[in-house]
Amino acid sequence: KRPSKYFDYGANFFISQNKYETQNLNSEILFCPLLDARRMEVYTAIFDEDLKTISETKALILDENSFENILSKYKIHFFGSGADKTSALLQH
Repeated sequence: KRPSKYFDYGANFFISQNKYETQNLNSEILFCPLLDARRMEVYTAIFDEDLKTISETKALILDENSFENILSKYKIHFFGSGADKTSALLQH
């Protein structure tokens, strides 16, 4: 059973626009830890299956457009204390 603060989306889930570098990735699955901050902000990074950093750690203000570009190409496993907050925005 998966932890309660875990969800994932496949490549067919679209949201809007994001600025992640996704060219030349050999991985089809990415991992995105989410640390809850205040209001609609999380601290996050993105890693491939080999734990290579795809997106450096940064503060991100969540909105309905978060993660769109990368979600259109990859399956992402979101987890951590900010997963519930993020899930609420990504599930329409």
